[in-house]
Amino acid sequence: MVVGICVGFVGAFAAILLSYMYSARVVDGSLDRNVVNSLIVRIVAALACVFSMVTMILMSKWAKDTSTDDTDQLYLGSPNWSSAKGLFAYHPVLMTSGFFVAQVFAAATWSLGKVRENAKLVHVLFQTAGLSTMIAGWVAIMEFQHKQDMGTLTTIHSWVGVAAVVCFGMNYFWGASMAILTMCFPNSVLRQGVDLRAHHKKLGIWSMFLSLAAVLTGIMNQLPQGSCLEEPESFSFDPSDAFNNIFPSCQYGMGIGMTAIAAVFCVLWAVADRGDSFAVPSTPSPPTISTSELEYSTSMTPHMKMQQPYITVAEGSSVGYDGTMGNHEQHHDYPL
Repeated sequence: MVVGICVGFVGAFAAILLSYMYSARVVDGSLDRNVVNSLIVRIVAALACVFSMVTMILMSKWAKDTSTDDTDQLYLGSPNWSSAKGLFAYHPVLMTSGFFVAQVFAAATWSLGKVRENAKLVHVLFQTAGLSTMIAGWVAIMEFQHKQDMGTLTTIHSWVGVAAVVCFGMNYFWGASMAILTMCFPNSVLRQGVDLRAHHKKLGIWSMFLSLAAVLTGIMNQLPQGSCLEEPESFSFDPSDAFNNIFPSCQYGMGIGMTAIAAVFCVLWAVADRGDSFAVPSTPSPPTISTSELEYSTSMTPHMKMQQPYITVAEGSSVGYDGTMGNHEQHHDYPL
C-alpha cells in the first residue's frame, strides 16, 4: 500500500514536470530555467506535505487497540488520558502527527507561499502548533512512566528525542528573537552584522533530522526484530513474500517510517533551494565611466579641459567609493 502510494506520487510528479517543461519552451527552443526550477521546488514541497499527511493517516491506523482475534499485539492502543496504555499511545500520536508533521509543513510554506509575509505567518502558526503538540506528547510519556514506575532516558530513542526537543526549542526562540529584532530594533548591530536567518535555517534542518531519527528509533522500539512475523519465513529475494505475511500493525509502523523519510527528503530538497543572500544588506556597486562620458572627454577643446579637474582611472577599471583602484600599467585622465 505504502509503496503504491509513493510510486503514484513520484509518477504524478514526473508527469507534471515533463508537461510543464514542454509548455515552458520559448521561441529559440530553450527552456526558462528559473521558471522550471521554481515549479520543481513547489512540487517537491507539495509532495513533502502529502507524505506528511499519509504519515498522519497511517498513525491513526496504528494507534488503536489490538485486533479482534488478539493475534496482533503490536498496535499502540487507543489514546486515552485515563489509562496507562492510552497515555503511552498519545506520545507517538502527538509527537509524529503533531510535532514532526508541523515542522514539515512549516518548512514547506516558504516554498509554497507566493507572498513572503503570508508565508511567514503560516510558518509561525505551524511551528507554534508543533511546540504545543511536543509539550503535550512530552507530558503524556512522562505521566505514563510515572504511573508505571519506570526510569527515563533508558533508550537511544529517549536521548534522540530529548535532542530533537532541545534543538526545536532553541530554533523556535531564535525565530522569535529575529521577529522582535525586526520589529523593535531593525537597525541594531546584531541584526545587521549577523546572518540570523541562515543560522535559523540550519537549526531547523538539524531539528528536522533529529525529529526524524526520534520517529524511526521509536518505531524500532515498538517493532523489535522478529516480532512482526506470524510464523518464520524462508529466505526470498522478493520482499513482498515476507511483507504480506507480517502483522498489519507492523505494516502501519513501517509505512510511517518510510513516509516520514520521504517527507523529510522532499522538504529539505525544497528548503535547500532557498537563498540567504537577501538576509545580509547588499553593497552597492561602484560607479563606472560610461562610453558617452569618454566620448565627451575626447571631444573637449584644450581650453575646456584646462578648466576641468582630473582623476586618473586605470584602463578597464572603475572608481570605488574609497577612491582606490587596481594596479594597471596603462592609465588615462578623465575630467570629473
